[in-house]
Amino acid sequence: MSALQFPSVHRRRFLAGSATALGSAALLAACGPSGSGGGGGGGNGGTSAEAMPTYQKIDVEVEPDLVGDEVVQDVYFSYPNPPFTSVEHETGSGGDLRAMIITYNPPPTPLDKNSYWELMNSELGVNYIPEIVSSTDYEQKFSTVIAGGGDLPDIIQCPLWMSLPRMNALIDNQFEDLTEHLGGDAVLKYPNLANIPAYAWSQAISKGKLWGIPVTRTLFPSVMYIRTDISSDAGFDEAPKGQEEFLEWGKAMTDKSKQRYAFSAADGGWMTNTTNGMYEVPNAWQLDGETLTESFEHDSYFEGLDFVKKVWELGYMHPDTPGMSVAQQKTLFWQGRVAACEDGIAWYPDNINYPDTIMGGRAPWTKDGSKVHAMQGSGIFSVNALKRGLDPAKVEEILNIMDYLAAPFGSEEYTKIAFGIEGEQYTMVDGSPQPDTERSQDRAINLGYVSAAPQAQYASAPVLRDTFTGVHALQTDIATGLVPNPIQGLRSDTQEKNGQYTTAIEDDRNDYILGRKTLDELKATIKEYQDKVQAKIKEELLEALRERGDI
Repeated sequence: MSALQFPSVHRRRFLAGSATALGSAALLAACGPSGSGGGGGGGNGGTSAEAMPTYQKIDVEVEPDLVGDEVVQDVYFSYPNPPFTSVEHETGSGGDLRAMIITYNPPPTPLDKNSYWELMNSELGVNYIPEIVSSTDYEQKFSTVIAGGGDLPDIIQCPLWMSLPRMNALIDNQFEDLTEHLGGDAVLKYPNLANIPAYAWSQAISKGKLWGIPVTRTLFPSVMYIRTDISSDAGFDEAPKGQEEFLEWGKAMTDKSKQRYAFSAADGGWMTNTTNGMYEVPNAWQLDGETLTESFEHDSYFEGLDFVKKVWELGYMHPDTPGMSVAQQKTLFWQGRVAACEDGIAWYPDNINYPDTIMGGRAPWTKDGSKVHAMQGSGIFSVNALKRGLDPAKVEEILNIMDYLAAPFGSEEYTKIAFGIEGEQYTMVDGSPQPDTERSQDRAINLGYVSAAPQAQYASAPVLRDTFTGVHALQTDIATGLVPNPIQGLRSDTQEKNGQYTTAIEDDRNDYILGRKTLDELKATIKEYQDKVQAKIKEELLEALRERGDI
């Protein structure tokens, strides 16, 4: 057994902190995939010295209480008072700024009734005109805008985890080359953009050209959350670490008389990050010299499947797992009908909404419990491009605006972007900004998706410090075992055009776990993919790796 990775805080004490415990992740960009991965929609990334912006962590006047780095998030125990200034330069000079941006929320309060929007127009020095598109419609809207042949918005958000068409052609022909403006030390003119880490910029480089500005996320994968209170009641003071401890814990947590199961998995995930860590499965692909292999070309992939299959057959997983949604899983977890499940590393503040519960977290340990093996995410939500053909002065103006929007936690600029106007969109309570939930739609113009600082964590009351200290330690532990996907940010046209094979493999994998298909049938589906398209996909990806200088 191993100690739970962070101390949990009981809701009655947690509530004393306030909803601002969510920090910048919730206030500026609450939704989107955790550790958003996938290179399926993006251009072939490159890391030439000229294109890669120099990383320079912002020199803030208020140091974090727990200092992070390019991977681990900073943690603050108090809100800076007064906030410091992070932007000294001018922003816009008037005129319109059009941006096509994703949303997970209802439409914003109209401009003529929205003092927040008016404030931001004044701060940014432009008339901000967002074209806000629902996440469910974004791929279609993106395709329509690109195919329309008309004038593009000034800023086009490209969530690379979506299936976005013609990205290589867009990067080559319709997106502005920003290398001269931001490559190398040129980015230091924009100190908040220089605060964006290299792993995020690498997703915005194609064939040695910097084509956009990344909206960052953490590199951490989903982790396994545990109902610590249920586990403790059953006599376990520590989280399961190795394989056998995991099964022992699963048996103890499962009590069908109480309709309680040890585990569940949503959206066909099957505890992927947990089992990939346990059996040290490659992160989608593995590169050895100039040899590229996919995860299912390794025995560890099937060992992980067999372990999940065993957990399912033992009855330790909730029976609704095969069709379970994330929302259903969360409900079952808080009801105590599931004792453990995977979710993004930023999920833990949800604890404030549920009484009488205590939660903990578990890093993805190897089966012998000796080390962490974690699937590293892309570290971005999107790359935001500028349309080609803008006047150079306009490009500089937009970059000044994006630098403002990337202001770090605790700055004057961040406070305005994240909270709005004191007395309208928020009030100060015990030195902490408290958003007015009835005015939340004022902020739904989604500036946090135009540009944003690397996310920080904010423990808004002393009672929260143990939890945030523990999460910081969990991130530090996971950072020791992050396993990158070697083709992150690259794409293969052949792979993009033949997604039916991936679907077929995933379907057969699910059917194998559930006992509806044999292992031989799954392997036959994989072989069909290998025989027909895998060699071409590998050829294209290896060429992209050579262009990027990785081999």
